[in-house]
Amino acid sequence: MRFFLKFSLILTIIIIFCSIILPRRYELTFPRDPGPELDNKVRTNYLEYLEENHPQLVLIGDSTLGASINAEELALQTKKTVYNISIPGSASALWYLIMKSNIAESEYKPETIVIVFRDSILTTPGYRVHGSYFELLDEYADHNEPLIMQNSYINFMSPFEIFAEKYFPL
Repeated sequence: MRFFLKFSLILTIIIIFCSIILPRRYELTFPRDPGPELDNKVRTNYLEYLEENHPQLVLIGDSTLGASINAEELALQTKKTVYNISIPGSASALWYLIMKSNIAESEYKPETIVIVFRDSILTTPGYRVHGSYFELLDEYADHNEPLIMQNSYINFMSPFEIFAEKYFPL
């Protein structure tokens, strides 16, 4: 019991010490917003294509879209120009960001946007937002994306995790 008390006391002192020293050393501000930090750069490669080519129908989806829909045949049957945005491994959070930062920002607005998805990917905003998928999200996200932060990250955190991320640098 005595060992545990010593351990707890030393651990508490180290956490408090690091919580004071680290933010000053690395110029971090606390409390901060929970969730990952996004950079200010926004990729606009689809926006440029939309403004140059004016497609009437835009398809957005993951690899299922690329494997299951032939854009050329669809264009022939509908007599509309089709633009296929198929990003393998993507999910609803990325599709939202592409529509927000590329399609909505374009001066040309397509007639129709079709989101091709499977199962419940469209209704699970926390799916494929961590690890290497975060880098892809960060490319299309602005620095301030409260909807993405809330629905894809914060809603899946416990109150303790939110508190710790706000106030403790470790």
